[in-house]
Amino acid sequence: MTAHALDAIRFWDTKRWTVHAAVVMPDHAHALVRPLPLDTTDVTAREFYSLPELTKSVKGYSARAINRRQGRSEALWQDEGYDRIVRNDRELEETWGYIRFNPVKAGFVAEPELYQWLYSAGRAD
Repeated sequence: MTAHALDAIRFWDTKRWTVHAAVVMPDHAHALVRPLPLDTTDVTAREFYSLPELTKSVKGYSARAINRRQGRSEALWQDEGYDRIVRNDRELEETWGYIRFNPVKAGFVAEPELYQWLYSAGRAD
């Protein structure tokens, strides 16, 4: 499940959102993303890709792939999601660190980079 979910998150990276960090845990996932403008050539863009639609795409793709692999057809993701706006550099760094250290805090690995289903684009800037 984790590989399909991380693949789905990364699929839209640089196309419809920028993924700064993402981690897929056995029972949940976190992603620090920035939706991209619908028109990437417009430096004053006011219209961006929809975060709920991107999240729905990630959940749909990964659920279909997992169900196909396991020969099932059932709901895998909860309908709700929790998103919030990161308002400043301090919150960005804190969120980025929280995502990276989630597998460490859960006791899966000693260092974030040892967790197979962590994607980190480097620094969160």
